[in-house]
Amino acid sequence: YPTGVRYKDFDYGIYQLTIGQVADAPFALNVGERDDLHVLRFFAKETTDSPEGPRSVRWTGRQSVVAIPGMTGREREVVLVMHDGGRPKQATPASVEVFLSVACDQCEGKRIEVSLGRTAVGPGFQPYRFAIPADLAARAASQDDPAQLRLVSTVWTPQQFLGGTDNRNLGVMVDRVDVH
Repeated sequence: YPTGVRYKDFDYGIYQLTIGQVADAPFALNVGERDDLHVLRFFAKETTDSPEGPRSVRWTGRQSVVAIPGMTGREREVVLVMHDGGRPKQATPASVEVFLSVACDQCEGKRIEVSLGRTAVGPGFQPYRFAIPADLAARAASQDDPAQLRLVSTVWTPQQFLGGTDNRNLGVMVDRVDVH
């Protein structure tokens, strides 16, 4: 049984539901800031310093998911702004494989998932680009369920390499997700 009360910060926004067409806009998510409805299996929000100033980020785990609602079918690229997080040289190098999945009407609740590619993630916040196949973007646009980006990361444990008490299995730091 729990020995005390635990709290979780949860940011929320107010949304306006409309009838009819809305202007198409690319999906842009500032990870770590009002992103709770879009992220799954990420660690808690953090703020980190960079040469451009403070950034809101989240660490991935072995597998983390970002929900991408409202795809139009014209999207051709996913851009992830990531950082290896200062991973020690002795740790497994940082890499991420990115998958895009969409609902499948004829698949009895299963999803169609396609690997968009794998990349090594280096130091400093940098954009990493992944092409979206046109047929997958079109299928995502025809579904009510949001598409999902699944990030599969190599992980390291700070406690193992740096000492201290941080025993999380950390992947990479994610700052932004843009789909256009």
